[in-house]
Amino acid sequence: MFKADGIPHILDRRHTMEGLCFFVIIVGSIFVRNQTALNDGLVTGTDGGNWLAIGQSMLTSNVKAANVSYAPLVPLISTYLSFIFGKLLSLSIIYIVCSISISITIFYIVRRDIGFWAALISSTTQFYVGLNYEIIAWGGYPQIISQCFILLSCYWLSKFVSEFAIKHLYFFSLFAILVSLTWIPGCLILFISGFVIGAINFGNYNILLSKKFRIHIFCNLVVAIFLFAYTYKYYLNSIDLVKTKGWNLHGYGLHEFNVVFETVFREWMIFGSIGVVLLALLLIFTPLWFIRISIPEPLRNTFFGIAISSFLLFLYSQEIRALSLLLIVDWTILTIFLTSKFDGFLVNNGDARIISVFKSYKKVAIHGFVFLLITGQILLGFIKSNETFSYYRVIDRNVVEALDWIKENSSESSLVIAGHNHNSFPYIWWLEGYSETPSYSYSDIRSFNFIDEKEQVRIAKQIMSDLATNSFDFSGIDVSSVYVFLDKFSDQYRYKITSSRMKIIFENDKIVIHLITKDK
Repeated sequence: MFKADGIPHILDRRHTMEGLCFFVIIVGSIFVRNQTALNDGLVTGTDGGNWLAIGQSMLTSNVKAANVSYAPLVPLISTYLSFIFGKLLSLSIIYIVCSISISITIFYIVRRDIGFWAALISSTTQFYVGLNYEIIAWGGYPQIISQCFILLSCYWLSKFVSEFAIKHLYFFSLFAILVSLTWIPGCLILFISGFVIGAINFGNYNILLSKKFRIHIFCNLVVAIFLFAYTYKYYLNSIDLVKTKGWNLHGYGLHEFNVVFETVFREWMIFGSIGVVLLALLLIFTPLWFIRISIPEPLRNTFFGIAISSFLLFLYSQEIRALSLLLIVDWTILTIFLTSKFDGFLVNNGDARIISVFKSYKKVAIHGFVFLLITGQILLGFIKSNETFSYYRVIDRNVVEALDWIKENSSESSLVIAGHNHNSFPYIWWLEGYSETPSYSYSDIRSFNFIDEKEQVRIAKQIMSDLATNSFDFSGIDVSSVYVFLDKFSDQYRYKITSSRMKIIFENDKIVIHLITKDK
């Protein structure tokens, strides 16, 4: 029954079965999701090409026409993987990692402090929360990966301020470094979360004054100062995100809360105004769930700090993506509440106390409502995920064929004026990242955050306007040739500019490429 060290044999068997069960669910979820997400092995969204382009500009050649600043981890990983697997497969690998990373992270921290059933159901639910898969669908891999690092960093910080184990402090620093290297807005969330977690445990800090902790605190303060300087100098000073509201994808503020709900859940037509109310309650009453549910202190502090920081960033920036971590926390809390009956107990200050969830009609009603809410989200998320991935699809085999042609026929001194697809998603980043050709976008300026990018949009539109009047010449730009990359199903093609200077040199079922000749 027992090993020599006192550990039951059944414990090993149980952990093996738990791991196998979680593995099967993860693999199954990936298989279901990939039926739409990886059509012909191609990822959805515009941003995948951007990560390739930025990584190549860091390591090999400067394929970015604009001077932009992003955290380097994902671009470098995508580029290194592309050397081994090719560009398209490398992005597919990153997509798969991102699609399971949140679930694995939630499973890890909840399993440590709560129990298997809570961990299993809460991690599985994350696959079907609307904003999570929507971020992946447009290619927001840095944000997804950074959210995992934020969760782990805050968790280990909470463990440290609760238990004051030195190793926890270094785990916190490690994941904080990874946050800064992955997604810069994540640094803001981590900073506020850390402040909240620290404030909650303010009364416990006398131990930190002991000689044992001084050198370790000093080492981590040095790391914190370095990260702040690094982040500010190279990113926050040049990026037009939170401080100018340029990070808002849709241009809506808090007064358009129905739009926020629609974007987060992608289920507006089903829930309507009732859904808006539910989401509002979900956001406002998150702290109250900590009173009703006895979650171990480290996990409770982690969730509370992240919930507060995410909501504050959302209020300040009016950016929908800032709600992603808050929704992760909310759904995790709901599933912990629901699954308490399966684990048989909830942990309160280290002591187990038996919970009878069917003790009263009130508890039956509450658990029933939470169960319907979670299962409804999973079912609707399953249905809507296909729609979402289809909506964000930018490249297919026709587009890849055109990208290959540009790559083979353009030179280093060429410039591509890139249009957009039928949903107004720009092709520019795929031209830069996949075709390795500097490009100016002929699209909506609101799709871009950086000053250089916006200026290049203005130049591209001016070139196309000059072509219409036959007044364009090459004197203003230092390039040998200019190509125009248009989608036949876009409004740009329907109302395309006709000019004797534009010669069709490539065409397939979806894409047409024009060469702008020098002769008038």
